Amino acid sequence: MTHNVYRARARGMPGPGLTADEQAAVDRAVRAPITVPTFADRDGGIPLGERYDGLLVKVVEADQWFQWDASASAWVTPFEYVDHTVLFASPPVLDQGLLYFPEFRLLRYRQNGYGTFYVPATGGVFAPLVASATAEVRRHIFDIDVYLTAVAGGATEAAAAQSALSTVIGNAEPLVDNATQVILAVTINGKIVDNRGRPFVGDVPGGAIPNQFRYGKLIDDAPFIYPGLAGVDITDTDLVGMGFTRGLRGPANSTVSAGDYFAEPPKIGDYVVTRFYLHTSVAGQFGQPRLYLYDAEPSASFVVPTVWRQISDTVREYFYAGRITQTGRVKWAVGTDNSANASLVTIAGIQFHCGASPAFWIGRADYPSPLGGSGASLLMADDIYLVSDRPLPLFACNGLNKRSLPALVDITNSPAVAAPAPPYFDTGRAGDLLWLDPAAIGSNLKLTMRSDDASHLAFTRTVAVHKKTVPLASPVTRNCAYFGDSHSNGNFSPNLKALLAAWGVDINYYGTLPNDAGETAEGRGGWSLANYIGTRQGAAWTSVVAAGSGATAAYLAGDYTARFNANPFLNNGASGSAAPVISGGLADGYRFDLVNYRTRFALPAIDVVLLNLWSNDMNLSLADGLADVVAYYPVMLAEIRRAWPSAKIICWASAPGYVNPAEIRWTERRQALAAIYSAVKAAQTAGDSNLHLVSAWMHHTVRSGFDLTAGTTVSGVTKARVSDDVHTHFPADLQVHEALAAAIVNLI
Repeated sequence: MTHNVYRARARGMPGPGLTADEQAAVDRAVRAPITVPTFADRDGGIPLGERYDGLLVKVVEADQWFQWDASASAWVTPFEYVDHTVLFASPPVLDQGLLYFPEFRLLRYRQNGYGTFYVPATGGVFAPLVASATAEVRRHIFDIDVYLTAVAGGATEAAAAQSALSTVIGNAEPLVDNATQVILAVTINGKIVDNRGRPFVGDVPGGAIPNQFRYGKLIDDAPFIYPGLAGVDITDTDLVGMGFTRGLRGPANSTVSAGDYFAEPPKIGDYVVTRFYLHTSVAGQFGQPRLYLYDAEPSASFVVPTVWRQISDTVREYFYAGRITQTGRVKWAVGTDNSANASLVTIAGIQFHCGASPAFWIGRADYPSPLGGSGASLLMADDIYLVSDRPLPLFACNGLNKRSLPALVDITNSPAVAAPAPPYFDTGRAGDLLWLDPAAIGSNLKLTMRSDDASHLAFTRTVAVHKKTVPLASPVTRNCAYFGDSHSNGNFSPNLKALLAAWGVDINYYGTLPNDAGETAEGRGGWSLANYIGTRQGAAWTSVVAAGSGATAAYLAGDYTARFNANPFLNNGASGSAAPVISGGLADGYRFDLVNYRTRFALPAIDVVLLNLWSNDMNLSLADGLADVVAYYPVMLAEIRRAWPSAKIICWASAPGYVNPAEIRWTERRQALAAIYSAVKAAQTAGDSNLHLVSAWMHHTVRSGFDLTAGTTVSGVTKARVSDDVHTHFPADLQVHEALAAAIVNLI
């Protein structure tokens, strides 16, 4: 096995040193950045013997660092000059503006063949030095005289080496000018540089290896949690300041630990690095910190981490870097054996890495998010509506945070249908099309999601199932008003009308704006909730329909464009509306008032009100759009209910298309759907039993059914791009309308 060894030689020593020009380059302002080979170039990219401000990079066998030559009866080394030389076993580490030296060895050689390695204590790490974040030069120094004096005075090697570290800033005097001071590294602009100010690449910054543990900040979801621990909110200001909000707490006199399973058992000699934080309810009572390595349940060996920082009397940071020494390890955990103390200890902020490559450091801010984890939690309504003449498509992935998440979904009756009826069960990948068969499903449905990378976590969602036999035995007629944007235009009303007619429902639409099918409703393409409410005008409308019968008649006499550009929902007279009074602009002093709208336009009794408004709000910034949905969706619900006290209000929404793995549009819009779910749930809890939400986004494809460019055709195959990932088209639009129509026929 080979190691990367980095050699820094004291100035004034024999042998090839820096030229005057080279040294001057270090002392001058840094030149334009040019990359040079990495510290840890294992392919020999740095020519043997080439110097970088005193650093000599070599790749040698571990036992060649210093060994006894029996034939010569002397200690020998592959290095030409070794007196007062520092060998790095790993490169210096740059992390959050600090320069660390995880491990280095002072090599001393005398003509009588005597040599000694000086190393930090097992698991020890050296103190950080502040690296330069600007173009100033910082030389980070190891002073051998200080080190030897400290050792002679009884200090441990680790403490002595720590005290021997210092920094020379810029050209401040004294510069390093004697044989007892060694330049360990030079930093400029937050990087380790060579003798011409050029940053190293590859392993820079500092050779840190990645944190493999994805639950450091979601510790409740750790694959292994010691029995008896409870997830808690962290309130300690120091831990919260580092970004830790959740921890695992044990009872008094208990073991507190958490970790994960190895994908395959590590080999002897593999490197292991971990960092974690402990909080105690009693100052100083942290128990016995441990890194546990299990070979079975519950058998484990352990090593003892180092106290890296005592942040306060009740918070400590622990660190360990070492090697695997036993075979057959199947699981790891970090924490503390607090069995001898009555204190309550909480663990947080776990980092862990294990692998064959040399590893000595994990970046302090390295906390990756779980690929699965909470991403397998479904966002969908509390109810599903089925009709007897067809199954309903279900795309489980459409409710996930990340719709491309590799996950499995199981669908079962809850409770199970009693024997002798056959049990209902379906399963598939989250992105698969599953069919909900009304003949096989009972009154409740349970969906269980497990992401591939977090199979220890199961996310279940139980929803009520409503079924209707169609066509209805006795056909009915219902009046419908709807408020929406472009999603409520086009073939929306004709599709609904055709589906409902086949099921025995004659539906009539009412409103003031002609739609694409020649009926009047309120499908106002491009309008947002805030445009309806009036708090944002934008380009949606350019006038307000004033009070009085003359203005009302003039509005109704206008063509589509004239009506589209006027807001008919606002009232500047006496009103019982809870909507905010508009301040400034064309609608100054007005407020959103659907009772006034219903009365002035003489709408008949309405049985069903459909609502789909939120999408255009999210064309604003995420913060502004989401704030509008949160503020105004409840206002819209309250006004609809005030105008039509006994109508069925059915809220619905579709989802944007899947066009790239980043899923930026979906990530933002899913938050708006969650706000809509919360608004509907709050109103239902307050007593509105005629308010319903249809999660149509769960029932249409997001991989097709969206407009494409004309594209180019070669050999009969056309390559095109998605040109519109917001508006559903065939077949997605028909799937959306089918889910909504099924809800209507179930609820009327």
